[in-house]
Parts: sequence; C-alpha cells; structure tokens
Amino acid sequence: MKKGDYLYVALAHPYSYADYLLSLKEVAEKCKINENQIFCQVDQLCTSLEGRDVHLLTLASHHAIETRRPIIFLTGRVHAGESPGSYLVQGVLDKLTNFESEQSQMLLNNFVFKIVPMLNPDGVSRGYWRRDILGYDMNRVY
Repeated sequence: MKKGDYLYVALAHPYSYADYLLSLKEVAEKCKINENQIFCQVDQLCTSLEGRDVHLLTLASHHAIETRRPIIFLTGRVHAGESPGSYLVQGVLDKLTNFESEQSQMLLNNFVFKIVPMLNPDGVSRGYWRRDILGYDMNRVY
C-alpha cells in the first residue's frame, strides 16, 4: 500500500440492496418459467423511509395454496450489517426455486413460504450495522 491508499475491511462479504434486487429478479424469472408448478407472488409490503421497496415473497405449489397449508415465515436483514443473513435467505430461495429437486417439491407442496428478504434496505444501502436511518434497532422496534 502506498500513502493515501484506502484499505477496506469487512466482517463478512457484503450483500447490497442491488444484490437483493438482482436475486428477486432471478426468483421471479425462475417462477415465470415454472408458473404451472409454482405459485410465486412478489408484493410490495411497504416502502422504507428513504423510498426503497420492502418485498414479501410468497412461494408454494398451487396445491399448497388451495389447501391452505401451514405458513413458514422468514425474514432477513433486520440488522443491516448482518450480510450472512442475506446469503442464508438467498440459499433458501435457491433451494425452493430448484423445481427439479424432490426436497423442494415436498416443501412447496406442504408449506406456504412467506419471505421478507430484507427488512432494513435503508440501513443496508447506507452501510449501517444495527440501526435504521432514525437510529432505532429494528429488532426492538417494529
């Protein structure tokens, strides 16, 4: 390193809001190809204080929706700095949208998955650790 160079250090590999939007797009594309097999709905749950969309994904087989199977609710990134949480949610989404997998078919036939992949997009975008843009720990104040 030379004088004036910057060195960036991270506790974990970053997972940005842009990465999240790309992941959401990939899930929607996989579901569209398999729309006869899978019920996939992406709703805007709300808008963050800085105007970013917070999404709610619903994934299940049509059978699971019609027969009102139990719901599994998952959320990620309440604390913006906990990027491993996004990788965990990404892994769940990859598994559930691997429609050739017997495990995925079993899960989607027996449960309805409601997933909010990123609860604190403003904190993620700003590089915050625990808090939102108002200074609240979202794990304590919903």
